[in-house]
Amino acid sequence: MTMRLIIGGKWSSTWTMRGWLACKLSGRDFGTETLFLSRPDSKAKLAAISPTGLIPVLIHDDLVLTDTMAIAEYLWERAPGCDIWPGELRARTAARASAAVAA
Repeated sequence: MTMRLIIGGKWSSTWTMRGWLACKLSGRDFGTETLFLSRPDSKAKLAAISPTGLIPVLIHDDLVLTDTMAIAEYLWERAPGCDIWPGELRARTAARASAAVAA
């Protein structure tokens, strides 16, 4: 099954962009659905798919991930050698810190 990534506006949410970028860099097939959070029905739609009420949401088979760092780590484990994390330790550590920090 292809992974589904539910995001807000890519250009207005750093969390959305981080989840989308991790999916893109993984090289794996995924579909993207945009949920515009400013619409009146958005909160109800998000509650139906996200146990935390947050985005991004990665859905793969019966797994639902709503944490950007968890999404990146999951994809990295599923696609060893992909470009999500840099090869060099210091750069990889900095990238992980950036992915985990609240903006």
